[in-house]
Amino acid sequence: MANGAWRRQQRENWLGRLREWSRSGEALKPYMSAHGVPLWQAHRWLRMLQREGLWPATTQGPARATKGSQCASQSVRFARVTLTESTAEKPENSGSLIARLILKNGRRVRLDLAEGQLARVLEMLEAVP
Repeated sequence: MANGAWRRQQRENWLGRLREWSRSGEALKPYMSAHGVPLWQAHRWLRMLQREGLWPATTQGPARATKGSQCASQSVRFARVTLTESTAEKPENSGSLIARLILKNGRRVRLDLAEGQLARVLEMLEAVP
């Protein structure tokens, strides 16, 4: 098997294994130990898949339900937001807004919003289940 094909197969195997771990609700160490997988390998693949944008960059383990939560499958996540003033990239219209988002899969999005568009974008995002 060619090196590239072997690497793709390993990537798919680890993605499947990590998805199973994430659904299990267990911490990484006991899960991998129970499945006979060295913890260092799991960490190595987590980092590699995160760099490739195939696994969320902020993985801290599976989301856990807390007392009072409505559903174990729903988790509340907060995004760190940093507001900076950039002199290199000013919108032409003073009412414009440039928003840069980093999604949990690592993908980056840049939105150039005119005045009034932010409310519409938020409305659309909140409508997504």
